[in-house]
Amino acid sequence: MPRPEAEKSYGMRIYQGGAIPDRMVRIVNTPGWDVEACAGTHLSNTGDAVKIAITSSERLQDGIVRISMVSGAAADKYLGSVTKEAAKLKNVMEGTGFIKFSGKISVKDEFKMLSDLRKASHDFSVGIDMLAGTAEKFAKDLKNAKMTVKPMTFNDISSGMSYLFETWKDAKKSIDDAKTKAADEMSELLLQNARGGLLVEMVKGDRNDMIKIASVLISKDPKLTVVLANSAGDVIVMSKVRDAGQVMEKVAAKCGGKGGARGNLAQGKIRDVSKLKKLNI
Repeated sequence: MPRPEAEKSYGMRIYQGGAIPDRMVRIVNTPGWDVEACAGTHLSNTGDAVKIAITSSERLQDGIVRISMVSGAAADKYLGSVTKEAAKLKNVMEGTGFIKFSGKISVKDEFKMLSDLRKASHDFSVGIDMLAGTAEKFAKDLKNAKMTVKPMTFNDISSGMSYLFETWKDAKKSIDDAKTKAADEMSELLLQNARGGLLVEMVKGDRNDMIKIASVLISKDPKLTVVLANSAGDVIVMSKVRDAGQVMEKVAAKCGGKGGARGNLAQGKIRDVSKLKKLNI
């Protein structure tokens, strides 16, 4: 029916699911429950969709939740990406040596994998596509701390992920001590490369690792300006004697990228790390 007629008959509540751009709207009315305007694609029977997968849900306000889903070929593509992420995550966890999975688990079971990964995604507040990277970080920290972990076997991926996290959390003090020791050892080597109060180096590790290394370097030489980057293009600048933000601007301008600063620390992302050592800053 025409939009004006629909609004007159049912009020503006028909747009609780979102605005409809069309002049003609389809009204879906479930008596005693809800009435909504809809301008989407429709089928005669839901069976025609073959496969439906919920991708996300979002609470808009009290009593109103928006559910996003895909169907048909789009559902096949989405679930295909989910099983790939599940396989990647499973491999990372099995690579720890202390997490194993029973024969009951199959990454080809699309909807089971979606359920498992969605639970893990909710528990760790990261997207499904970031779960493998998160697990890799936990595993790397435990390995570097040389922790002995009790081997366990699980029937689902989310339980294995929870065990990995709990193990990482329990070992956090040992992990932090190991990182501090590693940062101290690395700083001794890097200090030898400092010239004229400036140190520009490529290092291994994530942004937090670089900040820890830079902090140790500055504690040993407060007049030093430190610029560290990794192969992924993450870059940090730390200095008590120069404006870290201005140094970061020069780095970003030469290497392509951007960054921001707060106090004596600046963080950013650059595209061409090969130009970093050639900087004149």
